[in-house]
Amino acid sequence: MPLSLQNRSAADFASLAANPDVETVSGDFDGDVNTDLALVNHAAGWNTVPIALSNATSFTVANQPAADFASLAASPDVVVVSGDFNGDGRDDLALVNTATGWNTIPVALSSATGFTIENRPAADFASLAASPDVEPIAGDFNGDGTDDIALINHAAGWNTIPVALSFIATGFMVENRPAADFASLAARPDVEPIADDFNGDGKIDLALINHAVGWNTIPWALSSATGFTVENQPAAEFASFAASPDVAAFAGDFNGDGRGDLALVNTAAGWNSVLVALNLP
Repeated sequence: MPLSLQNRSAADFASLAANPDVETVSGDFDGDVNTDLALVNHAAGWNTVPIALSNATSFTVANQPAADFASLAASPDVVVVSGDFNGDGRDDLALVNTATGWNTIPVALSSATGFTIENRPAADFASLAASPDVEPIAGDFNGDGTDDIALINHAAGWNTIPVALSFIATGFMVENRPAADFASLAARPDVEPIADDFNGDGKIDLALINHAVGWNTIPWALSSATGFTVENQPAAEFASFAASPDVAAFAGDFNGDGRGDLALVNTAAGWNSVLVALNLP
């Protein structure tokens, strides 16, 4: 099927995005199944979250008030993740601080009229996140219909994956799930964690892609209602192609069988293909 290219007008949004301190985040913020874009400013000065809402042919730009959330985001140590944290079918935004000082996870819950800001308690999770080597990643790790947040540590010392499980009525419940082999393999700056449902059970799992030489496998942590099961899947050719700083990895169901697959795209010259690792039963 040929691609249909569109150059969609979004003047106010585009000008607001033209700032090195502004991060663009994708998600379905109005629950219409189309993926939208939001801007979070990591410098002081904003009291809104601009959103470009997508339909079949165009973007509608809205500058949603979110003063408390915007002020908390105004720090280079804060990472923003998107996910449906209250299970209403609309994606929301959450802030994770990778420096000391927070004992909460601020959340901007999306609705038909704008954002509702909550500062959810998560003391143990917030303290574990307080490191520049920690990367937060969102997904529904227990299959209850609300997205959660997991922490991957790219430095040595952990043998767990901390997860902030999101519940509609009570907020976040923090679990420190054992995953010793996976955590030790993640402890390097060249390793990229990717989230998807790799075994088709309705729960989001985690996989590791190594962008340096030395691996011939794809480690993954399969999620269950109670924890992670770690497997080291052979994938020698895929792993060797991934060992380049010019290669970007992506997850998605590329053959429509209900299981997450992996793809590699080379951002430098030399390839004429997209390498895909299909995850077969």
